[in-house]
Amino acid sequence: MNEDIMFFLNNFEEDPLSPSDQEYFAVEAKYSGVFGHRIPTEILPPDATRAKIIEAMHICIETKRDDLLALLNVSVDAEHKY
Repeated sequence: MNEDIMFFLNNFEEDPLSPSDQEYFAVEAKYSGVFGHRIPTEILPPDATRAKIIEAMHICIETKRDDLLALLNVSVDAEHKY
């Protein structure tokens, strides 16, 4: 692997998590513990900001209802599910 790429990857892994990242991962861990799966970020639209996702996860955890996609106004077409 290219030395520049290795340098980037090594430095990237050593960077401390920002407070925003720490909050997100903490809430995501709680969400995963309650519902048994992680956040399907690959299907979320670009307007689903980190703040909106965190807020939706909190609501789901508090209500014990896995309504994350509905709270973020995401619909999944059953014909295109994998």
